[in-house]
Amino acid sequence: MGAVHALFVPVGGIYTIGPEQARKVMGSIRPRMTVPMHYKLLGMSATFDGLSDVEDSIRGGDSIRRLDGPSFTIDKRDLQERALTVVPKLDS
Repeated sequence: MGAVHALFVPVGGIYTIGPEQARKVMGSIRPRMTVPMHYKLLGMSATFDGLSDVEDSIRGGDSIRRLDGPSFTIDKRDLQERALTVVPKLDS
């Protein structure tokens, strides 16, 4: 089986898997880059209060790149030996 270079994984829970399950998926697949998605943002309606925020899916020691905007390009240089979590800046 080939290596997974980039994994987009839901981390918010309720409607999808939550932070702990996402960490298990990341641990079993071992992607070089992970992009968390489907999580709580400031300003969301009360309907989504039960969602976890992105911080719940990040653990100490992770290599994190927080972006200044919502889009990015994956370059070969981004696929490091050490796993990287990319967190785009999103508006709610």
